[in-house]
Amino acid sequence: MNFAFNNVGFLAALAGTGGAAGNLIPDMTSATAPEGEASADSEVSTREAWRAMDRDDSTVWQASTSPPASWFLKYEFDSAQTAVRWAISADQFNQAPTDMKLQGSNDDAAWTDLDDLGGLSWTTGERKEWTFTNSTAYLYYRVLITDVPISTPRLRGFELFAS
Repeated sequence: MNFAFNNVGFLAALAGTGGAAGNLIPDMTSATAPEGEASADSEVSTREAWRAMDRDDSTVWQASTSPPASWFLKYEFDSAQTAVRWAISADQFNQAPTDMKLQGSNDDAAWTDLDDLGGLSWTTGERKEWTFTNSTAYLYYRVLITDVPISTPRLRGFELFAS
């Protein structure tokens, strides 16, 4: 069962600035720094994948192709990690995912669905968080987006948590 939280009340206070407290993904300064690798199947110049993992609400990842069957935003850890909670921060409400999955992999080829969400609605700048059951450590985690209201997805943040 999924539990969704938004960034109001005491949950925002617990999450810390930008919701990043305890985030398994480091504060990225490029696609490969300080560690791991942030990537996507497509990206607009100056709106690269790592910008959704830089903990800066003024930067975004935006896919460059419209409309494929799906888009993905991915993070590769240096060593396998076990995540049980994740969060996405929307930029524009009409470019936030309405349908998406969180997936894990250890070979970047075979993907396991960890969480499957549909029928989501967003406000501009909103952060949503979900928990899921998982006991497997994965090297790769990705958000597979299968629907957005218009054109291409655009996200301010992607976070993963061990608890």
